[in-house]
Amino acid sequence: MQGVLIRVGIDLSKKSGQWVAPFDPITGKFAYVPIPEDEGTTEDGIKRKPIRDVEGCRITYEQFKKACEDVGGTFNLKLVEPGKYAHLDPDFEYLTYGDERRKAKQLCKLHLTEGDLLVFYSALRPVSDNRPGHLWYAIIGFFEIDHMEYAKDIPPERWKVNAHCRRKPQDDDIVFFGKEGKSGRLDKCIPIGQYRPEKGRYYLDSKLKPKWGCLTSDYLQRSGALPRFVDPDKFYNWFREACQKQSIQLRKRNNLE
Repeated sequence: MQGVLIRVGIDLSKKSGQWVAPFDPITGKFAYVPIPEDEGTTEDGIKRKPIRDVEGCRITYEQFKKACEDVGGTFNLKLVEPGKYAHLDPDFEYLTYGDERRKAKQLCKLHLTEGDLLVFYSALRPVSDNRPGHLWYAIIGFFEIDHMEYAKDIPPERWKVNAHCRRKPQDDDIVFFGKEGKSGRLDKCIPIGQYRPEKGRYYLDSKLKPKWGCLTSDYLQRSGALPRFVDPDKFYNWFREACQKQSIQLRKRNNLE
């Protein structure tokens, strides 16, 4: 078994929305808000293809606005301006996660197969804490992989299942599919981050290291290298136990009603 920790969702960086989604530290409930769809170029200068003009391919932010309000947070109204679309990835409704370019190459080199793990985490802003810059990092989703497909090979009737086939993909765009019943969005997030004031950055909570069997990197802010679990089986046992203790369920939904 292999496992990868992947940061997803909107955040404070310019290309990722310049905003952070809310969550309630008391209940653990959160809003999943994806990054904006980028109409510019890739990190290595390749012009991105336009979103396909097909039903189900243009994802607006209206649904995410309601999710934020349900948690008790506010919403960045700039995201619902005309012409703004969401890069909904992972898409928990279809249990898919796609990637491109550098990260796609990293994932392909691992030769991830059925039964391997994709663990999704996000930066979240607590609704009960107004301190500037005070964030929580938490697991929000989990896939036990079923299989992988190249986005270019996904037929038109399935284009809507992931952001990487909602626009015409590059040859190396990939899409992972999670197993039904063993994958989904968590209905309550699991905090995993720890702010280290001496470094001014967020890292994996030191208390989790022995329980997880460690990562190849415990740095949680955006990085080009994807952290991998050194002992994925140990992490998986911890994750299942944490979900059982906290009555957390995996939902085939992007946000809860």
